[in-house]
Amino acid sequence: MTHKFKVNRLINRAKDLAFVPIFTRFWAARNNGLVRVYLYHRVDPIGEHSFMDDGGSPTISPDELLADLEFLRENEFEFLTINQLRTCKFEADKRYACITFDDGFASVYDTALPMAEELGIPVTVFQCSAMLRGQSPLWEHHLYWLFADRARLKTFEQWWTANIQHPFGASVDVLLKEIGLIELQTALGEFTELHPEIHVDLVVACRELYPSVEQLQAAHKSKHEIGSHGHHHYQRDKLSATEFRHELVESKDLLTKYVGETVTSFSYPFNRYLSGDEAVCAQLYSQTATVDGKSVTSDAAMSSIPRCTHPGSAKNGLRQRRWLLTGRI
Repeated sequence: MTHKFKVNRLINRAKDLAFVPIFTRFWAARNNGLVRVYLYHRVDPIGEHSFMDDGGSPTISPDELLADLEFLRENEFEFLTINQLRTCKFEADKRYACITFDDGFASVYDTALPMAEELGIPVTVFQCSAMLRGQSPLWEHHLYWLFADRARLKTFEQWWTANIQHPFGASVDVLLKEIGLIELQTALGEFTELHPEIHVDLVVACRELYPSVEQLQAAHKSKHEIGSHGHHHYQRDKLSATEFRHELVESKDLLTKYVGETVTSFSYPFNRYLSGDEAVCAQLYSQTATVDGKSVTSDAAMSSIPRCTHPGSAKNGLRQRRWLLTGRI
C-alpha cells in the first residue's frame, strides 16, 4: 500500500464526517428537484449462498435494506417506479427516489418487496427472465459454484482440458476471455450432463435463489414494476448485434406474457453496452437504466437513466448516509 493511497483513503474517510446526523437535512435538501435511483441485487443474510459472494454483486442484509428504506422515507423522499419517471414533475421543493433491483432473486420478492410495501414504497425489479421456472443455473452462477470448491473445480478443469479447445482460465474472469458466452453455456450444459452428481446441491441452491412466475405476478399485482434485465444475463460485449437483440426480445416477450402487461423498462446486465445499443433498446423499451452514480434530472434521457449501485455493507453509519444522500462514497 503506497503512501499516496493511504493519504487518499484517510481523506475519503474524513469526508464521512460531513454526514453526521446534524447535517442530514442539508444533504437531503440537495436532492430537491432530482430523482436518485438506487440499485440493489440480492437481499440475504451475509454469508448465505456464499459461493455467490465471491463473484456476484454485493448482497445487502434485510436489516440494512430496511434501514435504507426507512432513512429515505424519514427524509421525505417521494418514491417512483422507473416507468413513472416519464410523468415526474421534478418539483423544486420535492425530492424523489426509485428503488430498483437487478437480476430478480427470490429474496427480492420474499423479503424486499414486503418491506417496501409496509412503507408504501413501489419498487422496480429488473428481472433476468431465464431465472424463472428453471432449476438450471445462469452461466455465471454455474461458474461461481464450480470455482468455489477445489474438488469441483479440479473435475471441471480436467473435463475442460480434454474436451474444449480453448485454454482453461485460472479464474472466472480469465476463463471468459478465452471463450464466447454462448459456447461457454453449451460447454457447461455438457459438463452437467456428464457429472450430474456434483450439481445436486447447485440445483437445490437455484430453487432457493431463483423466483417463480407466481412471485413475479404477485409483485406486478401489488403495483411494483417488472422490467427486463435480459434473458440469460449475458455480457453485452460478448454478443453479436443479432444475439443482443435476441436477448432483448426474448426477455420482453416472456415477461410481458407472465405479467399480462407490456414490459417497458430495461437495464443492461453488468452495465455493459456498446455504441448504438441505446437506439436498439429504444426500439423495444421506453426506459433503459444504466449505472452512473448520478441523479436523474428533469432533462435526462429516458434511454440512459443513471443509477447508484449499493456498494456493499458500509464501514459505518456515516458512510451509509453519505451513499444514500449523494450516491457515492
